[in-house]
Amino acid sequence: MGLGSDQDARGVLTLTFDDPRTRNALSLDVLSNLLDRLYLVGRDCRVVVLTGAGTTFSSGADRGEVADPANVERAGKLVLDLLARLDSLEVPVVARVNGAAFGAGLALVAAADIAVAVDGARFGFPEVRFGMVAEPAIAACRRRVSEGALLDLFLTGRQFDASEAAELGLVAHTAAPELLDGAVESVVADLLLGDRAAIAASRRLIRA
Repeated sequence: MGLGSDQDARGVLTLTFDDPRTRNALSLDVLSNLLDRLYLVGRDCRVVVLTGAGTTFSSGADRGEVADPANVERAGKLVLDLLARLDSLEVPVVARVNGAAFGAGLALVAAADIAVAVDGARFGFPEVRFGMVAEPAIAACRRRVSEGALLDLFLTGRQFDASEAAELGLVAHTAAPELLDGAVESVVADLLLGDRAAIAASRRLIRA
């Protein structure tokens, strides 16, 4: 429980946030385990898929931990480290957004190379409503979202849907619930057709 990890024969590594009690919240343990797992990505890996169990991608920070400022600081540092690690990977990262993604969870969606979201997904960066600054999420979104949209999303903390997420550039594709797995598999299959070294080089150029 917390973070599932499975790599198939094709080299597709699926990392799954799995904690129904917290709606797949990103606790300190989950963040730390995810970072460790990403550092273990080897030459046999071709694609990393991030997703959530059930019908939620991630509810964001673990509400049971945010009361302690030390936990908030540590979580922020871990998310920044995760964003840096995702940036430095030599394989593409796909976000299978199977449901709601908030805060740090949505930051990971923004950090993925390609995100595919279910039509009914809800999104938001609610940190300001809890007296927090979403520094890692802002960093993750800067490449994809205009300054005006960043101000709207991060100052209001409002929720938005998958269609708006696609318009903003946070999501590349949307799909009905029954078509989500097929849409993700289509993206993964296209990525597997590419040369690993060429994809890594292209990824570095685009992210530079």
